[in-house]
Amino acid sequence: NQLGNQTGVEQTSIKVSLKCPLSFKRITFPARGRECCHVQCFDLESYLQLNCERGTWKCPVCSNLVSLDLIEVDQFIWGILTTIGKTNDVEEVMIDPDCHWKPVPALIQAVSVKAEAEDGNFPKIKKLDDEGASAGFRFPNRRQSSGGAAGPP
Repeated sequence: NQLGNQTGVEQTSIKVSLKCPLSFKRITFPARGRECCHVQCFDLESYLQLNCERGTWKCPVCSNLVSLDLIEVDQFIWGILTTIGKTNDVEEVMIDPDCHWKPVPALIQAVSVKAEAEDGNFPKIKKLDDEGASAGFRFPNRRQSSGGAAGPP
């Protein structure tokens, strides 16, 4: 790895989101600018829709100019998306230096926070009750013990 030799640091793997930084939805057609130096892609359709309205034509990841003639579809990320399919529990993948990848399953958010502004200070954080009732969240396969509510399985 030439970059590793120059800096003394070698990258072992990188985490790449499968969600578009513009629409926050799963990428359908992964695209990036030809001059962009990052792995992260954006969804081509979302990019075209946004730029037809606003006309900025800047990469949502690095802000490089990405006009129509500079857009490329990333075949590697497209292959990952095709392999994973419509599985909603995978939002990110880890890619190693040899281009092997593995899914990073989405974590279940067990705690919800609610910000309550008070006098312009930092907001208070309010945790859900043990059953997650504040947001309608229920732990999957929750077990009850005789001593009250049980924690996550």
